[in-house]
Amino acid sequence: MQKDLVPGTEYIIYQDDNLFKYTTDSLLLTSLSRVKGNVCDIGSGSGIISLRLVDNKNIKSITNLEINTIAHEVSKKSIMENSLENKINSFNINISDVKKEFRNQEFDTIIMNPPYFSNSLKNYKKTKEIARHSDSIVEFIQASKYLLKNSGKLFMIFPTKRLVDLLFILRSEGLEPKKIRFIKNDNEKESYLFFVEAVKEGKCEVKILPALILYENGNRSDELEKVYKNEEI
Repeated sequence: MQKDLVPGTEYIIYQDDNLFKYTTDSLLLTSLSRVKGNVCDIGSGSGIISLRLVDNKNIKSITNLEINTIAHEVSKKSIMENSLENKINSFNINISDVKKEFRNQEFDTIIMNPPYFSNSLKNYKKTKEIARHSDSIVEFIQASKYLLKNSGKLFMIFPTKRLVDLLFILRSEGLEPKKIRFIKNDNEKESYLFFVEAVKEGKCEVKILPALILYENGNRSDELEKVYKNEEI
């Protein structure tokens, strides 16, 4: 177990190179999302998203939901290390059980970087506990629909090759895609990830934002530099 500094903050995060180590995906998601009110991170892993967002003045509370016991314990260790127990709530829960633990329409915002779809947590699928529950994104979307208030927002990053699948599921579950931004390593490469903002019971209208380019001439782009500073882009 190692201690690392959360990029753009003074907070410590515990990580294990062989288990739950975050990548740039989660950093991108926090900088692209405009969260507010009571926020829920579904599939929170080691807790990097909540640690990046906790000082956001538009947030009232953050709740982490994580099925994997080891990831949950690592996240709680980081929360305690930073004395954030009063700001971040953490639940070790199967996503299919959210109706037992939470009220309908309890959250204003949901943010989600599903680890077994985006590969943002190394070796996540290798634990037996998680392997039984990683077959479908549909449960995550259905849980989001249940937890979100009407007009509440869902923010996600997802592999571009699964774009059609995700947009279809979102609309089918009453979460209307409103903004999409493709993410590319550089101008010459195809997009490998995309960011989406969806609104519960929103009107049918979507904006395609300019692509986010991470590297220019082999160096971090200005926007990626902002990401590592924990700034909005």
